[in-house]
Amino acid sequence: MKKQFKNWLILVMLGIAIITGSGIMRGVKADKIDAKAAYMIDAGTGQVLYQQNANSKYPIASLTKILTIAVIMKDIHNQKLSWDQKIKVNKDVSDMANNWQYSNVQLNEGESYTVKSLVESMMIVSADGSTEALALADAGSVKAFNEKMKEVAQAVPIDRILLETDSPYLA
Repeated sequence: MKKQFKNWLILVMLGIAIITGSGIMRGVKADKIDAKAAYMIDAGTGQVLYQQNANSKYPIASLTKILTIAVIMKDIHNQKLSWDQKIKVNKDVSDMANNWQYSNVQLNEGESYTVKSLVESMMIVSADGSTEALALADAGSVKAFNEKMKEVAQAVPIDRILLETDSPYLA
């Protein structure tokens, strides 16, 4: 019942924002949101309510990086990864890392980088290539890593994961 009410309330607020052109959804027009891309789904049913450039490739957002670090730190805590573990970069990761639109840190194909250095570059200078290298090393594919991010996001508050993990950033 609460989910239905919440979904109904969100739709009402969206409708009001579209009609008035103001409120919490500034920039919303009847046919387009003022953003490069947007994707809205019904949390209860999974039905896509709105999408704009949903299949276009853009740099990842900070929330994705926070979830990435949460998964990596959880797996370090569970000894599936270590801060000093070396990760070898493949061609696809290198191509992304060396594209200025997605990354500010160069990663060379065939070279290895520590988990710690990839995490630092991902969080400090927004290196999407480092993020992808970590995801592939941790889960084997981006799709599998996305599933791990969903599990972490739903299971435990991220601040708890960060505080319970032996991290060089919290020392």
